[in-house]
Amino acid sequence: MKRIKEIVFLHKSALRFLHVTSIGDQLSIEQIKNREFLKDYFTDTTYSFHTLKEKKLDVAVQHFVESCNLDMIVMVAKNLNFLERILFRPKVEKISYHTSVPFLVIHE
Repeated sequence: MKRIKEIVFLHKSALRFLHVTSIGDQLSIEQIKNREFLKDYFTDTTYSFHTLKEKKLDVAVQHFVESCNLDMIVMVAKNLNFLERILFRPKVEKISYHTSVPFLVIHE
């Protein structure tokens, strides 16, 4: 998170947090706690939270990138299994091949 904060401050950027859900459920208690942590951590930054209801992750990310005119996608992976799923599955291939926006994955 420190690196993301440094990048944001260096470029005077705004953050857009995206939650993709296929069923439109409410955030879990853990997700709400994470959102509160992000609000506190990035308190000196312009940020917003967004939720998209979409069955396909690549479609949701592509739509979000196009509608928000983003300059970079950043994803934080908390564990190696998650990172492997992100990097070596067709979903990330679709995301990376359908957008010209840089895609940064940070391993926690």
